[in-house]
Amino acid sequence: QKAIHANTALNYPWTGCRTRTYNLRRFGDSPPSMLAHIKALVTTGIRIWLYSGDLGAMVPVTASKHSVEKLRLEVVKDWRPWSTAPGQDVGGYVIEYK
Repeated sequence: QKAIHANTALNYPWTGCRTRTYNLRRFGDSPPSMLAHIKALVTTGIRIWLYSGDLGAMVPVTASKHSVEKLRLEVVKDWRPWSTAPGQDVGGYVIEYK
């Protein structure tokens, strides 16, 4: 939580998505797609970090990749492994867009 600047002062213990059953209908206040909002922010120069879990059903990485490709952003650095330091275990994968 601290690494991604998430709220570390929760008054309840953090749990992963896999420990709960989610009802997608309860997110009724969310738009069906955030792509227009993301495009608007990127166009103004705001940097955005989009995160997807590798196994999670809530934010699958393949759906995120396909969605972001629809924005037709210029790739600065292609899909590659990411780690906290050279030679360390891979923490995930990253792609950088302009």
